[in-house]
Amino acid sequence: MEITPVPRLADLTRAQQNETLSKEYARYLSVYSQTGLHTSAADHYCELFPRSLGATIIGQQRALLAKTAVAPGTTTDPAWAGALVSPALAAFVELSRAQSLLGRIAGLNVVPFNTKVPTQTADASYSWIAQGGSKPTSRFTFDPGIELAHLKAVGIIVLSLELVKSAQHGNEVAFRDALLNGLVAFTDRSFLDPTSSAIPFTRPASITSGLTAIPSTGDFENDVEVLLDSFFADQPNAVDAVLIANAGNARKLRNLNSGTGPGTRVVATDAAANNVIALNPRQTFVADDGADIKTSDEAMLQMDSAPANPAVPGTTVWTSMFESDLRAFRVERYLNWTTSATAAKYLALA
Repeated sequence: MEITPVPRLADLTRAQQNETLSKEYARYLSVYSQTGLHTSAADHYCELFPRSLGATIIGQQRALLAKTAVAPGTTTDPAWAGALVSPALAAFVELSRAQSLLGRIAGLNVVPFNTKVPTQTADASYSWIAQGGSKPTSRFTFDPGIELAHLKAVGIIVLSLELVKSAQHGNEVAFRDALLNGLVAFTDRSFLDPTSSAIPFTRPASITSGLTAIPSTGDFENDVEVLLDSFFADQPNAVDAVLIANAGNARKLRNLNSGTGPGTRVVATDAAANNVIALNPRQTFVADDGADIKTSDEAMLQMDSAPANPAVPGTTVWTSMFESDLRAFRVERYLNWTTSATAAKYLALA
């Protein structure tokens, strides 16, 4: 009987690693949601998938630590689940970044949280000088800079036990994507939605918040020209500028000028709705600290996207995860962004 060998991470490309490890993470979450303990989850995972890459990683780490004192198992303990969870969660996060709008716009300025980052407002001056001549000294000019608070977006996804278990039987991609797609869609909408204004210490303003939309005249090509003329009047050096639009409008943009396109890169996303957004990535600042996922089969939840807070006795309806054979997964995404005043403009199509 031919047995397919387990791939080694060293033999995989970065994209292949992310795809493979994110599947392993979905499998592990499925097992963990049913055991409730990382020690049991790691053991059961290796029993269910003895020839998986995840089992190989865990086994290698356990072999290295076999002669050391054994501590209680946690996701940070490399002897148990940490060997798999740490790289697998990182792969899951990187995959979510790659699929999100922020991961598909090249040239964004990535900065740390809670750190003042000064931005340069004037270039140094340079000049030609003769041999032996005095060299000029320049003074850079900076504005007070930007500082991005440590914000997080949270979603609780409730899935049936059957779907969670299906990740153990070859359906890990559907389970993974159930966790991934909502997170990507939410952050993309928050990034672009003109109605999403800032809430201090809670939510960043979208890149279009507070801007006056360029109205549509019904002539798509002319409207896009007006958008680009207005944008480049304020951003004449935006060499990495992008146009962001939904799939249908992105197709129209690429077909402009007899199929040569609008002269700038086009990024398609449903989050753009019926707007076309022009953006200078170099004046867009993003702080990104990854994500975390926790699970429970015992929680009592309000199955409502706008839960009562506080709950109203006798009115608020609670659903038991245990009674209903459901699993709740809490996904937290640590993210913030801001742009300069003229870095974005948008066209509101009729």
